[in-house]
Amino acid sequence: MTRFRKQLISGMTALGILAGGVSAFAQTAPAAPATTQGAPAEQDGKRMTHEQRMEKMKQRMAARMAELHKKLQLTPGQEAAWSAYVERMQPGAHPARPNREEMAKLTAPEKMERQLAMMQEMQKHMAARVEATKEFYAILTPAQKKVFDEEFAQGRYGHGRHHKGHHSG
Repeated sequence: MTRFRKQLISGMTALGILAGGVSAFAQTAPAAPATTQGAPAEQDGKRMTHEQRMEKMKQRMAARMAELHKKLQLTPGQEAAWSAYVERMQPGAHPARPNREEMAKLTAPEKMERQLAMMQEMQKHMAARVEATKEFYAILTPAQKKVFDEEFAQGRYGHGRHHKGHHSG
């Protein structure tokens, strides 16, 4: 049981890190009013679909990456590494949400196994993002590393809980 708990905690931690990383890329403006978990966000008074939310997130991420690119002042020799980094940091396809009727038929341990499998998949995606960041970071100059570290420390690329040094939640 102890091993299972450790795996579950590791998976939940990875899920939190991944969710924070994705939300950190998405932060360019103050957060929209909170919605109930699982409820679609609203845009212009209308409920947004999953696809609309993903598109909006990609747009915000692109804006953040453009801002970082500008701040880093990359040399022409670093542009290929930047392009590879940006490509690898794009959010991947999220696993489909389980069918509610199908999940209702499962036992508690079966449901937990499904959740753990999803967390492990998310952990793989996060590990790939960490590796991409390490590879890109290695080609930066000390001054660029400082800029990158400052941006990351402000929550723009890390855990997403701090923005410009202020605690937001």
